[in-house]
Amino acid sequence: MPLTSASLVGNFAISNVEERFLYLAESLKPTRRKALPKPAFAVLFAALILASYSFVLQPSYPAPEFDENGEKIQYMEIEDIKLIHKKDGSYQEIYQNEVVDIPQYIAEKMIQQGVEIIEE
Repeated sequence: MPLTSASLVGNFAISNVEERFLYLAESLKPTRRKALPKPAFAVLFAALILASYSFVLQPSYPAPEFDENGEKIQYMEIEDIKLIHKKDGSYQEIYQNEVVDIPQYIAEKMIQQGVEIIEE
């Protein structure tokens, strides 16, 4: 068989088509991926959730000086507050020489926080 330039081009074209076909056929074969074992996946997932709750990003704000009405907010220290328990069962709060009647449930919370009680 004589080798002419036309036959070289024809043979090259067929081999090129065959090579492309084989390349595509190889890529269509199912491949095996390395799967992560289910227990390892569960541990990794749990660790990720725990790690995400370990960090809480919050902005830092200074304590407000005024309330919504524009009045100055007074921060009361427990050492400066005294409760008067009256004979009728009611409570009064003494703070900076000012006496205010307070409900019993608030007085009970203040007692739990360690406010000094004066029995009347």
